[in-house]
Amino acid sequence: MKCSLCFLTLLLTVCWHPSVPATVGDARALQGQAIQRLERYMDHFRRTFDRSSLRSELVRAERELEQSVALFQRSGLLQGAAHSLVKLGDS
Repeated sequence: MKCSLCFLTLLLTVCWHPSVPATVGDARALQGQAIQRLERYMDHFRRTFDRSSLRSELVRAERELEQSVALFQRSGLLQGAAHSLVKLGDS
């Protein structure tokens, strides 16, 4: 019984890796920030036709979306990666 409990504890420790949820959380956070930046840039452009004043925000959003794609792919969440790629195409 004691050996089974030790084996179960070891198995749970190996299978449950805390970096996976953190990676998914990081990817979602990056994606959310990037989408907000992208929408802010697009809204500003629609209202003012000014492309240059928020250009740095657009570039930063593109980098964040690219990073989120890599994180989602590493985590095996292809739907999240695809959503980031679609938003990257919108930029």
